[in-house]
Amino acid sequence: MTDKKRNILIVALFVAIVAMSVGYAALAQVLNINGTANIAAEWNVEITDIQVKEQNGATDRVNPSYTSKTASFDVNLAYPGASSTYIVTVKNSGTINAKLSEITGIDAANLSDPTAVQYTVTKVDTNDELNVGETKTFEVKVEWLSTDDGTNITASNKTATINFNYVQNQ
Repeated sequence: MTDKKRNILIVALFVAIVAMSVGYAALAQVLNINGTANIAAEWNVEITDIQVKEQNGATDRVNPSYTSKTASFDVNLAYPGASSTYIVTVKNSGTINAKLSEITGIDAANLSDPTAVQYTVTKVDTNDELNVGETKTFEVKVEWLSTDDGTNITASNKTATINFNYVQNQ
């Protein structure tokens, strides 16, 4: 090999090493990405009111009461067929859409004595949506079943606490 070819080869190798070093340095740099995310969501679904709609042969032993997700009733019924109906209002004042996942407390109340006095919830179903800013009403009715002859009942009142469980609507 001649000196000229050897010098060209050495220069070419040197250029290749420099190019690889620069390329490695460029690819091996640390990349920093900074960011901030803020979530401004608020959960605020609650019962806001309970009003008597209609009472037939019924009186409230204690006025209906409520918390954000429970409604409590204590009704005295005078005779078979007597009933009391209440309008319960729920509002979504938050920033997240909601849906009703379940209503609890009715079965426990209806299974307790006197079983001839029954609670029902109407005008609402599980999975009913309650979007941001919306207000919905539904009815809770307590009645002394008219099919009962009244001979086996020793008390004509029953308390119930009904829970309305809402979850995020996805």
